[in-house]
Amino acid sequence: MRLSLIIPFALVLNITLFAQKRFDEWGEVSPEDKAMTVYPADTSAAAVILHDIGSTQIDDDGQRWFVNHRHVRRIKIFKLASFDQSQLNIYIRAGRDGEILDKIKVQHILPDGTIQRVKSDNLRLEKVSKYYKQMKIFVPQLQDGSIIEYQYELESEYLFALYDWYFHQQLPVRWSEITTHIRKEFEYQFLARSERPFDDQTKKTLVDNSATLRLGLANLPAMKDEPYMTTLDDYRAHVGFQLSRTYPVGAEPRNIMVSWEKTARDILDRDDFGKQFEKKSNFSSLWEAFEPQLVPGESPMMVAEKVVSFVKSSIGWNGYHNVLTDKDLNDAYAKKTGSSADINLAVVALLQKAGLDAIPVLVSTRDNGTPYENYPFIRQFNSVLAMLNHGDQHTLLDATHPFMPLGQLRSEYYNNRGWPVVAKKESPWIDIVAPETNIVWQGSLKLDDQGQITGKFDITSTSRTATNWRNKISLDGADDFLKKNFAEGYPDAAFDSIAVENQNDLNKPLKVKFGCKIPNTSNVVNDFIYLKPILDFAVKENPFKSLTREFPVNFNYPFKAQYVIDLTLPDGYNVEEMPASARIVMPDQAGSIVFSCNKMSESSLVIILKMTISKCDFPLAEYEVLRKFFDMVNEKANTQIVLKKS
Repeated sequence: MRLSLIIPFALVLNITLFAQKRFDEWGEVSPEDKAMTVYPADTSAAAVILHDIGSTQIDDDGQRWFVNHRHVRRIKIFKLASFDQSQLNIYIRAGRDGEILDKIKVQHILPDGTIQRVKSDNLRLEKVSKYYKQMKIFVPQLQDGSIIEYQYELESEYLFALYDWYFHQQLPVRWSEITTHIRKEFEYQFLARSERPFDDQTKKTLVDNSATLRLGLANLPAMKDEPYMTTLDDYRAHVGFQLSRTYPVGAEPRNIMVSWEKTARDILDRDDFGKQFEKKSNFSSLWEAFEPQLVPGESPMMVAEKVVSFVKSSIGWNGYHNVLTDKDLNDAYAKKTGSSADINLAVVALLQKAGLDAIPVLVSTRDNGTPYENYPFIRQFNSVLAMLNHGDQHTLLDATHPFMPLGQLRSEYYNNRGWPVVAKKESPWIDIVAPETNIVWQGSLKLDDQGQITGKFDITSTSRTATNWRNKISLDGADDFLKKNFAEGYPDAAFDSIAVENQNDLNKPLKVKFGCKIPNTSNVVNDFIYLKPILDFAVKENPFKSLTREFPVNFNYPFKAQYVIDLTLPDGYNVEEMPASARIVMPDQAGSIVFSCNKMSESSLVIILKMTISKCDFPLAEYEVLRKFFDMVNEKANTQIVLKKS
């Protein structure tokens, strides 16, 4: 048998051969599909994918092995005005694992049954990034009731991981199916994920000892992003393949992927990974430039801070996450730019050369999906960090952001766990825990009888917020930063006496101090002033508007926000109506709100609003509580005080 199954979820597996026809052939449309005006399973859908059919097989031309992937898709449109034509785009890998797109055919079946072939003039190949291209498909004369079908083939020499297949899409799918044929010379493990049994799971071993696997699912709902989640790919039914063994003719079988330990040895032996920090010739220029900064007797953390700072200033991040380097570390240093692999493997190289215990850690970013620890699928990772072991502790290091302090990572890296690459033993996975971010607004303000506020503010931020603000201040300047990021609902706000503290001292909180003049903060009506005293806050509206939700809530990091102001009232005005104090604590101390508005004298008030979210993961059962929590935050952030002229 040349296919072995790995399933991360507990499924009841059924093997069913459907006698009925699951999809129509190219160009054939049933009368029922022609007449359909809404999709019965989702009457609000703008369109439905009638069938999504893939087939993958390994072939050879006598000189080389290659993978051929064929894809056929048919879409019925109900509401053209709501249909996103970018869903017709075909994505193609570029770079070292590049693919050849071939045999693309597109046709448009009009509501009256007329078939129009979409000409090549309406197909446009565009570069998306260094690693991907896309074929954009433009279909003329689209209308309600149109059916679009297209097919194409992809060819690649990348045999290590076959094409991933996702069954769910952003549109509902009536039938999705992938068939994979594996030659006898190869053995693959496949990772299948589905929250319900496959409607068709057929696995056959053929006479020549090759193997065929077909997986199919029917009636899949549309999947769309929701606020504060990792990625849809964590929830879409999916199957992926990775090479585990080869059977060369006339030679002994060769194990490719049998354990994490073997996987570590293999990747450490690669020229574009392990050899980059194990062979000094690959980073000699970096070391020559950095070595003079070393001082005997420095602590490991002091050396790490110097290394990270040096790499940040020497190699700018080009915006790409990657596990493998493009060339070698000297090349990235010469070009002054590189991927996350170039940058963080450079950190590993310099730390190891300085005599410290540093290793790479493979990670999957939030938009790439949660990795599975039990299965050595290397392709589930898309980036790399450095890790310094010191004593019985370790510190994760990332040099891809110029304003990130030591030990802090990009927010996309906080995706549960990472895998340290160690060859000599089975390496335990490590937790990647996001530090809490904190913002404090402190103001001393005066309101006049025209509704204008003047005064001073001190804002202090830490962690991710401080990193983002440092970056914005560096790019825009402090004045523009405040205009864009403070009191956004008051475009006429003016600022003076701006002072920024700890802009370059990344290990300290960032402080921004300024004077302000903000007109039109209140409605003045006859003898009354209606004032909203919260000029700025972390939550400006409830992000959870929907009454229901499909996926758990996952915040990038825990956070606190605190707003405290002393407010002097205009002469001759008294408080007519003051909001009630409130204190709410979610179950298990997951979050809290504290609000108070108190008179300090007849002419002054102190307003305090505090919010805390102390955990990152909220299951669906807690969604309603979380939604009401943010309703309360939103209510208090927009609270109103009524003043009356005496």
